[in-house]
This record gives sequence, structure tokens and C-alpha cells, in this order.
Amino acid sequence: MGIVQTLSKLQNAMEAKRNSTFSVPVEKQKQYVAHFSEPKDDIERGFCQYRCQAMMRGRFLNSMISVAS
Repeated sequence: MGIVQTLSKLQNAMEAKRNSTFSVPVEKQKQYVAHFSEPKDDIERGFCQYRCQAMMRGRFLNSMISVAS
């Protein structure tokens, strides 16, 4: 198994243990989404989605994923 597959499995296992969708209050999620402007295209929409997922994961886990990448 290659390093990419190993890191991918590790990330999936870490995210499966965290139920981040329910650990962040809905109001906080709505406020975070509201601070983005309306995306002009699919690239901006994807970037906003990435930022929202990063917020849900938290800074520590996000940092660890970035370092591993």
C-alpha cells in the first residue's frame, strides 16, 4: 500500500470518529456560510465548500492534514 492510500485511510478514519456536522451548532454554521458572497462559478463554490469543511474539522485536524499533504 502506498503512502497516499495510507494517508487517505488515516484521514477517513479520523473523520469517521468525529461527528463534526453535529458538534458545531447550526447557528454557527449558518453564520459562517452567510459571510461568503454568492459564488460566481463552480470553482468559487468548491472553494467555499472546502472552507466550510475545514471549519467543521477544526484548526488542529486541518493543520495535520495540510502537513501530511
